[in-house]
Amino acid sequence: MNGYKVIVTKSTVPVGNGNTTVNVNMVEYAFQLDKSTMPSGKITFVIKNSGNEVHNFAILGNKAGAQIGPGTSETWTVSLPPGTYNYQCDVPFHASFGMVGQFTVTP
Repeated sequence: MNGYKVIVTKSTVPVGNGNTTVNVNMVEYAFQLDKSTMPSGKITFVIKNSGNEVHNFAILGNKAGAQIGPGTSETWTVSLPPGTYNYQCDVPFHASFGMVGQFTVTP
C-alpha cells in the first residue's frame, strides 16, 4: 500500500456534455498531463509510456488503465461529473516514488 487513504464517493451531480481529450505522458515516476482542468462529460485519455519501465494511469475510484511497456500507448474514455480526481501509477512502489497527481473536472 502506498500510504494514501482512498475515499470513493458517488456523485449525485449529473455528468455534463463536455467532450475533451487529455494527453498523458508517463516517465519514470512522473505524469505529464496537457490539461489539469476539464469540463464535465466524456473525457478521453490518450496515455503514452515514454519511460523505460512499465507504467499505468489509474483514476482512483473510477478507472485503472493497463500496465503498458515502454514506447506503447492506450486510449480510453470515461464520463466524469464535476469534482477533484486523484490518479496514480499502480505498479508497485511507483506511487510512493511520486507517480501521483490530481485533476479537476468543472461543471
